[in-house]
Amino acid sequence: MYAREAFNHPADVVQQEALLSSTDSLLSLAQVRTLINVSRSTIYRWMQDGHFPRPLIISSQMRRWERADLDRWIASRRAATELTRRRRSRD
Repeated sequence: MYAREAFNHPADVVQQEALLSSTDSLLSLAQVRTLINVSRSTIYRWMQDGHFPRPLIISSQMRRWERADLDRWIASRRAATELTRRRRSRD
């Protein structure tokens, strides 16, 4: 999920590291994309399918995601991945 290999430029890695250690409570779409390393269209598709937190509407053209919501979503994805691995190892 935090695959550094996807970043081609050293500045991208520095930006990602700063974001991962950030305690900012509201994140822009660009920051969310950096945090989870997926495209804009994937985020919006996941939201439409009910698989990703929805942003707060700050104004007609400004959306922000709560960091706590994203942290919970990441934790749930990790838990689901671990559960899948356990099930596969039993089979």
